[in-house]
Amino acid sequence: MMRVGIYLLSIGILILVLGEITFPLNTTLHVNNSSMYIIPPWYERAKVSVSSGSFLIVYHNYTYILLVRGSITIKPSSVLYGVGNATILLEGYKIFYNQYYLAVGISLIIVGIVLEIIRFKKRKNNQF
Repeated sequence: MMRVGIYLLSIGILILVLGEITFPLNTTLHVNNSSMYIIPPWYERAKVSVSSGSFLIVYHNYTYILLVRGSITIKPSSVLYGVGNATILLEGYKIFYNQYYLAVGISLIIVGIVLEIIRFKKRKNNQF
């Protein structure tokens, strides 16, 4: 019989480990006369630099900041409104950017452990 439990356990651990790692991948975007841009949630942070114009940064909890000149570091899932020229530096790429990977990884680990316990008990009962 195949050891499916070990495979599920290994995949669960791999998902948990990959979910915690932030990869050092950076992306630079140039926003020109844009009316709206959403900062993607799979990056850990974004640095917005405004060279001309004005931009309103709206966070997920509906607080906002008006940025006319200069730069600011913001969290992902923010929305950038405005007119002008801005540069967005997205830093820290994450493969699993929400918390669902925890539930999937832990579920696979639990199912793998249960299958291995059942397999161990069956093998132990067959020896006698």
